[in-house]
Amino acid sequence: MPFRGIKPKYQKAADLDMVRRIMNAPVPVVGYTAPQQRAVVKRLMDETQDFSEKQRWDYWENLWKRGKSFEEQNLAVYFWSHPKNYELAKRHHKKLLAWAADLNNWAHSDGMSSLYARFLEDLGRPVDQILVKWNSSKNPWLRRQSVVSLLYYTRHRKKTPSAQRVLGALKPLLKDEHYYVQKGVGWTLREVYQVDAKLTMAFIERHLHEIDPRAYSAAVEKVSLAEKNRLRELRSTVRKARRP
Repeated sequence: MPFRGIKPKYQKAADLDMVRRIMNAPVPVVGYTAPQQRAVVKRLMDETQDFSEKQRWDYWENLWKRGKSFEEQNLAVYFWSHPKNYELAKRHHKKLLAWAADLNNWAHSDGMSSLYARFLEDLGRPVDQILVKWNSSKNPWLRRQSVVSLLYYTRHRKKTPSAQRVLGALKPLLKDEHYYVQKGVGWTLREVYQVDAKLTMAFIERHLHEIDPRAYSAAVEKVSLAEKNRLRELRSTVRKARRP
């Protein structure tokens, strides 16, 4: 029991329901906070430091595959995305990339995106080819990964994919019906704008009326106020013209 001796902060049914809705977690939520979970990961890292590499892999994969709650599974995400464990994660990158097929909520998804973006940065083409494949997957969480993992947060990248590569991955997802895919589209547009503002603005203008409202606010977050107002007017004009 990884949380032995620790009482979850959230215990009331209403609080647990709130956390479950925020996290979009289909598995049970026990009520442990992020700081509580990170403290447990730190303890478990100390307790397993003398394990063999295989034993360490098996231990954390077991939490991911067989964890009975959102928080237990999240411990594995925190472990593998921890900077101290990156070299170990890189040696197991193929197996960790395969975990993407198990994703079913944005919190776990974003935690793994932070790791996948580093894999892409350091390992290059083999990881990029997997992201290209995910871009047309029937699994919406893989489609989300196919764009969010390209940059995650631009400020964390020492090098980035070209803006053309990122925008090319976004285009097929502009009309995607899945809520969290659209949130990923908006997030990635915001991040790629910081890589190449001119090219990204041209993309936004060209597809202004295709960008889903669920993606739009994040997409223009870094754009100047004057540009936001101009784009808002353009979107409004077309909406009015389309009304019967």
